[in-house]
Amino acid sequence: MSDSEARSSAPTGPLNPPTPGTGQHDEVDFAPSDLTDDRPEGEWRSRYKERRAILQITGESFYLAALLLGCAAALILVWLGTPRSWLGVGTSRYDTFRIYAFAWVSGTLGGTLFAVKWLYHSLGKGSWNADRLAWRLFTPHLSGGFSFGLLTLATSGVFEILNHQLLRSSPAVVGVGFLLGYFSDYTVARLYRVAVHLLGEPRERQRDDGT
Repeated sequence: MSDSEARSSAPTGPLNPPTPGTGQHDEVDFAPSDLTDDRPEGEWRSRYKERRAILQITGESFYLAALLLGCAAALILVWLGTPRSWLGVGTSRYDTFRIYAFAWVSGTLGGTLFAVKWLYHSLGKGSWNADRLAWRLFTPHLSGGFSFGLLTLATSGVFEILNHQLLRSSPAVVGVGFLLGYFSDYTVARLYRVAVHLLGEPRERQRDDGT
């Protein structure tokens, strides 16, 4: 076996970094230890030269940037109490609205940052493709809805995983909502396992398993 073949087949790690150009990555949350992105040294030109790809990448970038700014603006407006005059509600009702508005917007913010991270890493590694458009468009909004639903259950006392009294605090709701939004894919997968444990497998899967 040649030296290059031995290096390609060896496991990657901090003491044995991947050989540039081999496609091996030791990734932690999308961050490759091979920062060359499988490119020869000095290769700086973009992989994406077609007009359609450039336009879609630019559009996705502006869309996610607008969402980030929109979430920041919405958090500030809710904190200032501006929507109260729009809705024409009293203090107690606005306090309820504020908690759930924070839950939705902070979840959307977390999902947006997750989509941004996916976008720039997929561009750098050459794995970006046009078919991921719907995923990047809707992930932030799904994260916001998921954060809203889970925090609604938590603050009602139905879901006892989180302290529902603590979640009456705005910083707590924003912080937890952001984490739920950012890790929504992972959290949904975990909740699915809990649901299967409590309710059983779906009928289709049971038929496939012959049960």
